[in-house]
Amino acid sequence: MPTHIAALRRLSLGLQAVSFLLLISVIWLDETLDLPHLLFHAARTPFRPEEALFETLLLVIVGLISLALTGFLLKRLVYAQSFLPFCPACQRVRRGERWTSASDFLQEEQTDLLGYGLCPTCSSRGSGPEPGRANSGSVAREISLRDGKSLQRDLR
Repeated sequence: MPTHIAALRRLSLGLQAVSFLLLISVIWLDETLDLPHLLFHAARTPFRPEEALFETLLLVIVGLISLALTGFLLKRLVYAQSFLPFCPACQRVRRGERWTSASDFLQEEQTDLLGYGLCPTCSSRGSGPEPGRANSGSVAREISLRDGKSLQRDLR
């Protein structure tokens, strides 16, 4: 997960946790200071710590469930945003607001995450290329990496 996204996730969950702690503080302040009496001149109520403890327990349970669900949904959102929009008709890739060819994308982006491999079906049929040779009908292409290395890619 990129650093800035992880920081935003921590910030979001931290703010949510602080909000629940603030609500728990209000529960105990209300119980100890009798806030309705102080603010609205309502009838006094006796100090009942068991009521505040029960309300705190309920809020902790709701808070933990809420934090867990928020964390899960933020992880899913980051995962969904990591997909690369690809047009199967013209075989172009969306990069921000513009569409570019897949080969241009591979040349401009770091390609160290790409690798060559055969799926189990093709491997079992023996339909892969011979070692060191490209498939017939494919184009071997040199792709320059940002750090100056080069990598042979077999693009169809």
